[in-house]
Amino acid sequence: MNDNEKLDKAFFLCCNAIKNSTVEVNDIKKLLLYGLFKQAKNGDCNTHRPSMLSGIKEQYKWDSWNNQKNKTSKEAKQEYIKIVKDLLKC
Repeated sequence: MNDNEKLDKAFFLCCNAIKNSTVEVNDIKKLLLYGLFKQAKNGDCNTHRPSMLSGIKEQYKWDSWNNQKNKTSKEAKQEYIKIVKDLLKC
């Protein structure tokens, strides 16, 4: 298994671990993880910022993703993994 495959596997495992965890994650961390996840999977945000009609939550999510702009997928995955490991103490 090469380094990219190892990173992808670790990212996948962390995504599932945090999703199925009972650990309380505050909204700021949730938004950060969301932005990193979107950056890792989709690259730079390529949509317009949602309007107020879409709701503040959608705007926060868009802002979080857009704040990760210019990070590579690898960088976003590595940061995501580090945060999840810190949250889950593993």
